[in-house]
Amino acid sequence: MMLMSFNGENLYHDKVDTKYAQNEITTWVYREINPTHLMSVQFPEHLKTSNLFIARERLRRLMKSFEYYLIGRYWYAVPVEFIAFAEHGMSTGWHFHIPMNLKNNPRTLEKFTEKQIDDALSSVWNTHKLNRYSLHMLKLEETPERAVNYCTKELTANKRLNIDSDRIITSRELFDLKPSPMKHIFNRVYKIENKGITQFALRGNVKQVV
Repeated sequence: MMLMSFNGENLYHDKVDTKYAQNEITTWVYREINPTHLMSVQFPEHLKTSNLFIARERLRRLMKSFEYYLIGRYWYAVPVEFIAFAEHGMSTGWHFHIPMNLKNNPRTLEKFTEKQIDDALSSVWNTHKLNRYSLHMLKLEETPERAVNYCTKELTANKRLNIDSDRIITSRELFDLKPSPMKHIFNRVYKIENKGITQFALRGNVKQVV
């Protein structure tokens, strides 16, 4: 089995290295955002696409609406932080799993209620004419790290512990916002530019961190 990068380069992966990389990324995500909820986005048939960049743009529109309905007009000043994982599986199009922390409103620091979260989801469904299967939320009451690890199941790593990270999308990256005061780096996980491909390298001595 191989991982095909977006410039056409084949990156052979190793099962042991892949599991190690998945565990490292799980730890990084869990400690970065301490997720309380897991959102899943499965586009309806007329919006499904095998093009990841088109899928990301459609995800961006949905998540902008969700942030707006949850936080308010100036959501982009202090948005809810999340990290989205793109998956393809055996289907004809991309879908996303998105761990996020919905404990407190980042603008007011007041606790979100489940009703506020449900109302925001309902507004997104109505605005974008989606059903509950297309966009749904799971509250992570127990073992949230297992849910995060589930999100990494399609990530693979080669012998140098490099993985193609186009499948991993931070909220700041998706919305093209200024860098977050929260560093998107933890332990030995870095997001770097390597020969034009954004990759995660699970090792030090990187020249450029993005």
